[in-house]
Amino acid sequence: MQTLQNAPSSGSRLEWLDVLKCLAMLLVVVGHAVPKSGDDTLGYYIYSFHMPLFFIISGMTFYLQMKKRDLDFPSLLKNKAQALIMPYFVLNLLTIPIWLINYRVLSYKDESIPMLLYAICYGNAKHVSGPSNALWFCLTLFLTLVAFWLVHKWAEGNEKNLTLMVLIIGAFGYGMSLNDSDFYPPWRMDTVPIALVCVLAGWLLILHINLFEWLMGNRRRQFLWICALFPAAFCCARYNNMRVSMAVNHYGSFMLFTGAVVGFSVICIILCKTLPPFRIFKLVGRNTIVMLAFHAPVFRFLEHYSQATSDFFESHPAIVGVLVFLALIPVCYIVERFFPFLIGRSKRHKKAA
Repeated sequence: MQTLQNAPSSGSRLEWLDVLKCLAMLLVVVGHAVPKSGDDTLGYYIYSFHMPLFFIISGMTFYLQMKKRDLDFPSLLKNKAQALIMPYFVLNLLTIPIWLINYRVLSYKDESIPMLLYAICYGNAKHVSGPSNALWFCLTLFLTLVAFWLVHKWAEGNEKNLTLMVLIIGAFGYGMSLNDSDFYPPWRMDTVPIALVCVLAGWLLILHINLFEWLMGNRRRQFLWICALFPAAFCCARYNNMRVSMAVNHYGSFMLFTGAVVGFSVICIILCKTLPPFRIFKLVGRNTIVMLAFHAPVFRFLEHYSQATSDFFESHPAIVGVLVFLALIPVCYIVERFFPFLIGRSKRHKKAA
């Protein structure tokens, strides 16, 4: 694979990327808490871009990783299996006790443990639901990064060839998403083509970050960009003909989907590049997988625990989403500080983070 020569230095850039991951994770948690049906709900707009933004961020970090270390294919598989596949299974297993409380104790449902374990392995909640369905992202990202590496290898690092091939794959994947089917493939493989386009977008953004920063300019120009992009992205999301969900491979109009993703994602990037990189932001940014694993089971617990918690959740979903996000920050600290092996890290890696 061609050596990456043009990436800027990664020190401060990794800091704002962690801030961006933190914001994206907040959007995911709140998006899963609030209603998503209807054209004018908060969840509807969050869903229009929040998971594509995560794949875009993954493209940025993958570029920086490949700049730092030119992985061959076996090393890539080992690295991504350790960072994504192993935490997926470990964290799913760790959420089983919460699942048992929710479904065996609080709601008195006779759910099958063998079916639950099958759901974890299959990794597609549309086929069979597991203890932490939001972790599908890890499996799909693993497949996407492997596919991206292979296409990059085929293109021999040529930016134009890489872009063309990924766009062709993405167009094919979008066409397939238009066909309604009762078959839901394992590890949400059908989402990979669109995720591949998002990873490419993040890769190209970091590759041309100097151009991006020049376009954004000073604070005044950034404010004008936000003022222009927000109504455009809002309209794209509002007038799309269905709720976007990468989890079920639904995008509606591709042009409107793209407009919402680009507009809202650029706004998030502008904001996160101007925010100070507080340690708490970076902590969450380094441990989004922990948030991803536990927030939905906690929501289910609050729904089932009592009529009071259920009513409060129903009446104030956004507030509950923010509170759960804040409550999981100490969990992120504990995992990173004392149990980094649960998310595929060594203590040496933790200290370097």
